[in-house]
Amino acid sequence: MAGKIINTLRPVIIHDIVDARVVCSSAIGFGNQVTMWTASGAISYLGPAWIIEIWRHVRREFPELIINTVIDCGNDPGNALSAIRSGAEGVALNAKPSVKKKIRQIASARNVMIWKCPNRILDLGKCSNKEACCKEWFGID
Repeated sequence: MAGKIINTLRPVIIHDIVDARVVCSSAIGFGNQVTMWTASGAISYLGPAWIIEIWRHVRREFPELIINTVIDCGNDPGNALSAIRSGAEGVALNAKPSVKKKIRQIASARNVMIWKCPNRILDLGKCSNKEACCKEWFGID
């Protein structure tokens, strides 16, 4: 029988620094990377600086992990531009192809990755036991 597959890169939606810490601590020892997303459109009420600062904090706390970060801008290209200008490393945008092409060009010039929204993602806002949800999501016993 094959061993269980552990995939700490499966994307997780975080809502605050507590969520980000849970994702990272759950992955320690089981993988060297995690991928965290904001909730769709969260940039419009949190602002990009707050989101980016959360990721800076967890990177300092978990230097052994590679932390992939994505600000999900929903269908608002203005939010995507704001995230790019603020120093986001990755953004996701659901927009018309012509708009997405322009955003992609701007992002490319600033070395910002444009991510496709995943079909499946764990939203920690829907979990009562966030650590257990992460471990199950990643395939950790």
